[in-house]
Amino acid sequence: MMNTVVCALTNLFQIILLYQCIQLFFEETYVKPWKQWLIFGAFYVSNTCLYLLYSRPWLNLFINLAGLAGYTLLYTKSVKKILFVTGIVYALAVCSETITVLPFVEYQAGEVFNQVYTILTTFWIFICRLLLEKLLNFHKKNTQVQSLSLILVPFCSILLIILTLLGNLNPDSIVVVLTVGLLVINFLILYLYNMLLKAFSRKYENEILEQRMQEYRNQLSIIAESDERVASLRHDLKHHLCELSVMAEKNRSSDVKEYLHGMMDFLQNPEEIMATGNREVDSLLNFWLGKAKRSLRQVKAEVKIPEKLSDTFDVNTVLGNLLENAIEAAIQTEEQSLEISVRYDRGFLQINMKNSCSDNLQKLDNGYATTKKDKRNHGLGLKNVKRIVDKYHGELEMCEQDGYFFTNVVLYL
Repeated sequence: MMNTVVCALTNLFQIILLYQCIQLFFEETYVKPWKQWLIFGAFYVSNTCLYLLYSRPWLNLFINLAGLAGYTLLYTKSVKKILFVTGIVYALAVCSETITVLPFVEYQAGEVFNQVYTILTTFWIFICRLLLEKLLNFHKKNTQVQSLSLILVPFCSILLIILTLLGNLNPDSIVVVLTVGLLVINFLILYLYNMLLKAFSRKYENEILEQRMQEYRNQLSIIAESDERVASLRHDLKHHLCELSVMAEKNRSSDVKEYLHGMMDFLQNPEEIMATGNREVDSLLNFWLGKAKRSLRQVKAEVKIPEKLSDTFDVNTVLGNLLENAIEAAIQTEEQSLEISVRYDRGFLQINMKNSCSDNLQKLDNGYATTKKDKRNHGLGLKNVKRIVDKYHGELEMCEQDGYFFTNVVLYL
């Protein structure tokens, strides 16, 4: 029974690794998930059942090749490419099993051997997958050390299993070997975890930069449209002045006012919600408030800041994260309401925000839990807000009351 369970689990991991090897040969291509799951499920069930029930080498060979070729077919229609990729990946699997089983077992065709060797085979396939990825240049230069660490983890596991299987060591020696091996593996895992945190931090920084680029592109579009309106009005200015002169001569003051209001409305760009003179802050506010007006029913904004403001990058980080969270929360409510006030006075910046929110907010010791679906990749925004507030010895208050979320920030700039 235990051998059957181990066989089913190891076969699952092996097929996943082999499919990952296939994906390495192709650029990122969208494939419908249900097709992937269909082929994966059919291959896994047929391969596992036939091996356990019949164990016929030629039948296993056919099922393996068909399963790998079927998955490759999702990425390309080229027969040559399918045959090449299927052959390479299947060869990796066969070689991994051969170097694992033959040195220790007198294997005969159709024989079901100890499933410990299938675990070893899985480790070897994992190593082959990492080496194949490196060979195909899917790794960047700064990930060479991480790749080596990833290879060392299964290699150490293989070494520990082999030493245990040999049985030539006394129990005390086996304990020492296993302890040292596990210690090395734990250090490697901690190192990889540290590298993962750094990579995640770089990814978040890139997302911030991409967000800034979108904000600047949006602001440039607004400026271009405003310039176009001014140029159009300047082109017809003589005609407008003549019309105003005629109205003035006839003492039609009400018509003059109405005409001037029409000219002002024409110059007003609907996308330019904020025009404080501070380009960096204006670009961010126009981007997020524009999104808020398109997504929410009620948006109110009042901003009074000078044209020159120190540390605008940090200010934009606070405003951007708070607005993004507020809009995301308000969209999920019936009221869909957002109010924001930003004021600068004698060295301190005050941000007050109020948005409608759901009633199922989870209160934590250090704030509130994110309501976004991708919880793993969110939550860093509020941490950055707190970091900047601490940097400027400011204050941050958040509370939820009667279906509304209130955020108050004070920064001493």
